[in-house]
Amino acid sequence: MSEDFWKKKLAAWLHDPAEKALVLMRDVDDKGRRIGHEDGSLKALRAALGITKADFEPRADHLAAGADRPNWPEDEDGFRPAWANVRFVAQPVLIHPLSGENIGLDKLDDIQAAHVRNASLDHFLNLIERDAQGNIDYRLTLLSFWRFGPEPALAAPDIGDLWRLLPADTRVPDHSIWAHLDIVSALTGALSNTGTGKAEPALLAMSFGPVQGFIAQARSTSDLWAGSHLLASLVWEGIRVVAEELGPDAVLFPSLRGVATVDKWLLDQIPTGERREAWRARFKEIKVDWLERATDANPLFAATLPNKFMALVPTGVAPVLAQRVTDAVRDMARRLAEKAG
Repeated sequence: MSEDFWKKKLAAWLHDPAEKALVLMRDVDDKGRRIGHEDGSLKALRAALGITKADFEPRADHLAAGADRPNWPEDEDGFRPAWANVRFVAQPVLIHPLSGENIGLDKLDDIQAAHVRNASLDHFLNLIERDAQGNIDYRLTLLSFWRFGPEPALAAPDIGDLWRLLPADTRVPDHSIWAHLDIVSALTGALSNTGTGKAEPALLAMSFGPVQGFIAQARSTSDLWAGSHLLASLVWEGIRVVAEELGPDAVLFPSLRGVATVDKWLLDQIPTGERREAWRARFKEIKVDWLERATDANPLFAATLPNKFMALVPTGVAPVLAQRVTDAVRDMARRLAEKAG
């Protein structure tokens, strides 16, 4: 995909600030004037990246919001009722997305909006990737933001794990800001004109099998492990096609962030030298297990991926992409069989 494609996806990922729930309706500038959530860290970050409003496809946000949460009623003048405005710091509640359980938190109004805004800005400025000529590398910057953006150890250690769980919508706090940003970015990619005509999103679902028949042939624990690991490796070979073409955010299921195999793939995307060492240092700081553990307990040896995946893709490229996934998996299986023989 072109650099413009990745720039549009990055613009989509930056349509809301990560700290939105903590600064909404309370952030002010040095003169005490109210700052909207899009005029804080995002404004400076977009300027640093050369991103403008024209780079953002608002339809992606509208579709994502419709999938994430219910529509809110408006009065006859188009205004929402006062009860629809929720200050998260005063009423910090998270809702479990499956059980619906309300998880109340202590008040967060001691966290200054300016502090978290500046911490977020510094965090993401440090994650910007540039090529050898000093130009913004939009693809690698998107990968950097996607992987390291939610990490509290890098962004806001004083906020802790709450950073990972900050809600996208304070009225319906059952999904994180990270999930929302991922979906908007994925939809932007799926709405892009890829030269195949129809620029509409499609769900691409693929499965690999037969699983039970394959696993049933195991005659020992090591056989069972080897079979499971082989299947997971083949599945990743297929998912990798989508991740490289459209970004890992395009894969809706399974979630790829934090999976050891995906982390290793991310590191392999970075040119050697200082840039790769910077990524290795980040992985070390967030204490990933796969980087240096030289035992069988290394997560790279675990079968961490299911035999199915689902991705958001442009309708026009779905058949071609499905065929490429099929070919990649079959080619890998053939290569492994030849080595084994």
